[in-house]
Amino acid sequence: MDLLRNACTEASKAYVEKGLADQGDAIQNKWQALENQPPKVFNNSDVQTFSSTALPTALGVNSNQWGIASSGSGGAIMVHDNQIPSGGVVLKFEMTDGVNACVETSNAIATASTELSKKGLSLPIEAMAVAKADFDAPAKATFKNHMGHLVQNGSPNTQDKAQRHITNIDKPTWSGMQIPLVSNATDLNKLPLLDRVVLAKGNALPNQLGQAMILGRMFGMSDHVGITCEKNVPSFAEGYSNLTNLMMTHDTGKLVFIDYAMTTGRKDGRSGFSADSVINSFTAISNFFQQSLNSTNALQTLNGIVDANSPLKSLMTTVFETSGKNMGSLFNSEEGGALEHLSAKDRSRFAANVMLGMIDAMKLVAENPEAFSKGEPMFEDPQKVMAQITQLTQGLDQAARNIGNCLPLFD
Repeated sequence: MDLLRNACTEASKAYVEKGLADQGDAIQNKWQALENQPPKVFNNSDVQTFSSTALPTALGVNSNQWGIASSGSGGAIMVHDNQIPSGGVVLKFEMTDGVNACVETSNAIATASTELSKKGLSLPIEAMAVAKADFDAPAKATFKNHMGHLVQNGSPNTQDKAQRHITNIDKPTWSGMQIPLVSNATDLNKLPLLDRVVLAKGNALPNQLGQAMILGRMFGMSDHVGITCEKNVPSFAEGYSNLTNLMMTHDTGKLVFIDYAMTTGRKDGRSGFSADSVINSFTAISNFFQQSLNSTNALQTLNGIVDANSPLKSLMTTVFETSGKNMGSLFNSEEGGALEHLSAKDRSRFAANVMLGMIDAMKLVAENPEAFSKGEPMFEDPQKVMAQITQLTQGLDQAARNIGNCLPLFD
């Protein structure tokens, strides 16, 4: 196993070395050209339109336009049809609590997007819209006919998943959700290897990951970009990061939140975080910025950030250490040689841009409390939370300036 791993490391190292020499500038230019593209966002009206039209349209198309994802145990169903605004719909079935959590997350994102748009603002990260898929008796019958077609004509893997869908749709504890087909995007850690190396060396990806860290917290996400808290400031989900739940678009160059899940911690039983959990996360960030990013120690902090205990610890590990295939890291265990092309300066630059993204997102939240607290936010006691976030963001402009002063040293 060690011999194989070493061989893979050397092969990926050589591949990246040659690839960067031959294609590095072209790949960099491709992504840089997208940096000023606005993100595609959805609002409450978009979700309502999609939810009322996608499922009926999908049920009415030919069974040959239905398919089931080969990966994953759940068997996500994909229906392609140009009459659906997104060009298609993904149908997923889970326990009802899980479906409700996904819909609540989507609703919170749509509400924030709607409120921000009133000020001419938008969320910097794209996201997956989710709506409940309600099946009455005729719709269930039609759905079963489509699944029956896949049982008769699909691969063994497809046949098994389709048969389970026929059974599960009648279970009272199961529900369906419908999701617009995400086109022109790729899972972040499945982008071509050279693209991932170039993006890790640049400014835009880490900046977006920093924003995703903050916004994910506001939207109840515990399986995307985690915040690692100080041991004396406990927080839900000790900073777990999973980059398989982020996609990268090829037309806007923006990250996309996907695959929401049930998050526990609220006292009322709904998905999301307790007020203390959110406040503790932002307190850990504020403490770190105030103490470790002042004018005298900012450079030292950034140079040692990969190995340091900080709110970025989980993310830095997820980016700069490998994991098994189909796991959460940016590079898998067969691509370890790629990391040798990410220098100490690259890693410090990456961390600096993550922090700048975090600060930008914290200011967006603090300056627009109504966008993140209106409706049914994914955290308890929104008035208390927003008041604390506003207080904790004071002084972050100086930290941003200190970080900005260090950035030229990493070129």
